[in-house]
Amino acid sequence: MKLSTVVFLAAGLITPLFAGSTRAALQSEQRITLPDDHVFTDAGRQVIAISPDGSQVAYAANGQLFLKPAGNAPAAVVRGTQNQQVINPVFSPDGSAIAFWSGLDQTIKRIPVSGGEAVAVTKAQNVFGMSWGPEGHIVFGQALQGVMRVAAEGGKPETIVTMKPNEAAHGPQILPGGAAVLYTMITLPPSGANPWDNAQIVAQPLGGERKIVVDKGSDARYLPTGHIVYARAGTLYAAPFDLKRLETTGAPAAVTEDVRAAFSTGTSQIAVSNTGTLAYIPGLQPSYRVSLVDRAGNRKDLGSLPGSAFAPRISPDGRQLAWDALQGSDIAVWIADFPSLTSRRRLPSPGKYPLWSADGRRVFFIAAHDGQEALFWQAADGSGTPELLALTARAPEHWSAKTQSLTYITLTNADYDVWQYSFVDKKASPLVQIPKSSQHSSRVSPDERRIAYASDESGRFEVYVQPLPPAGAAFRVTTGGGEHPVWSPDGTEMYFDRGGRLFTTSIRTDPVFNAAAPVELPIAGFIQGPGRRQWDITSDGKQFVMLFPSPEEIRIIPNWFDDLRRRTQEK
Repeated sequence: MKLSTVVFLAAGLITPLFAGSTRAALQSEQRITLPDDHVFTDAGRQVIAISPDGSQVAYAANGQLFLKPAGNAPAAVVRGTQNQQVINPVFSPDGSAIAFWSGLDQTIKRIPVSGGEAVAVTKAQNVFGMSWGPEGHIVFGQALQGVMRVAAEGGKPETIVTMKPNEAAHGPQILPGGAAVLYTMITLPPSGANPWDNAQIVAQPLGGERKIVVDKGSDARYLPTGHIVYARAGTLYAAPFDLKRLETTGAPAAVTEDVRAAFSTGTSQIAVSNTGTLAYIPGLQPSYRVSLVDRAGNRKDLGSLPGSAFAPRISPDGRQLAWDALQGSDIAVWIADFPSLTSRRRLPSPGKYPLWSADGRRVFFIAAHDGQEALFWQAADGSGTPELLALTARAPEHWSAKTQSLTYITLTNADYDVWQYSFVDKKASPLVQIPKSSQHSSRVSPDERRIAYASDESGRFEVYVQPLPPAGAAFRVTTGGGEHPVWSPDGTEMYFDRGGRLFTTSIRTDPVFNAAAPVELPIAGFIQGPGRRQWDITSDGKQFVMLFPSPEEIRIIPNWFDDLRRRTQEK
């Protein structure tokens, strides 16, 4: 894989990646092609922002923040954001600073655009979009908890919009005047290929009743032109908006197509400056390259999968690969021969998050049942009908042949917990459940004496190990952040990822359990989506199956407001 040459400036706070003028202004459409080794940190969340004057674009890649000035000027790493697992960047109203959410310690932070020390604003779990308003506050979505507001200088957040049961909020913006907030609301359980296409755009006076502005759309923004713009099915729509009456005053018009959307959070990958420049990530469904990668970082490409491919899992005999993918309005589990990726076939029933049984004859997955997510399994050849195993399940995680049980996660009030389903007594019960925190990515050791998992009980996700059945305090494997642990086949190593990088730690069990200091492997740039592990290990433990993106780009369109006005007037 081609790596970009990085030149460090001893006296500066940013790291140029490409040579060029730093004072050019945008005059025509520009395409920023990211280096091959740049992967958006989490394309399921907002990863781009544009300064109010349109002169700079920020994007989150490889766990840190990059800044791209207008024209041919170089993209740059903002010093102070390295290893922060940056997502949701937003510029301050005057363009001098950027706020972002750090997945490292689940904190909203702000930093000068010139770089420096990232200052904590507030702790925030699972941020669903945010904005920084001229009144000096940052507002952010907290899904089931509603919309929160905090002073940009830091402090304790306050709830300004509450959700009813089975509702979630995303992408809030305080409207001009400061008396009302615009946000997206979705009703759970989600439905449709992209559930957020069926969400509602809401305008709500602070302390008042909500008012549905648009039915079926997400990630709305109010623009200086007097319009709101929102996304549906990869297309941006705009409609004139009355700030006093909090309602649209004309029919919506399509203004930009082929815009990247996130199916999990409602994010549309766009950013608009006050001066009328649009930045967006194109490609509703980019393609991924499936690769076998060894510990030394040597990579063998096997073929491509659609960009909606998720959670690849190798069968126990190493001869098949399962994944889920969204195609049109259909999300389903797919299986192909491995490593050829030929003979692709879809399981008959809709489903997601596949996991193989120990004998490779069945596949576990999640599908809707009576209005909620539930755990099923079905024959891997597609024969028969899916069998319901457990309700309120979020994702299957590990099958234990010795105990004939399955670990899976549940989601309650924004907290994940690890549960276990026993095939012996056909019952489900909690396995790792720590109040006011999330646990996921459970993996039972090869000897089935221990369970590894990720938990944010410390304030950020770290890897822990407990004996089975759980008893006493858990052993903390990582101290610098970590998720998605996987044991080596012989149990002497554990692999985990952190910010798009892969690590290993040596494991000792005699006389007591212990883990050595983690060592980073020379593997980076692979896709790692929200929550679920996006890579797998071969049965011999010598290689990893990973997804790598095709080269990404950001498109910049100056004078976009002119086109928006023309299209809405024609409508």
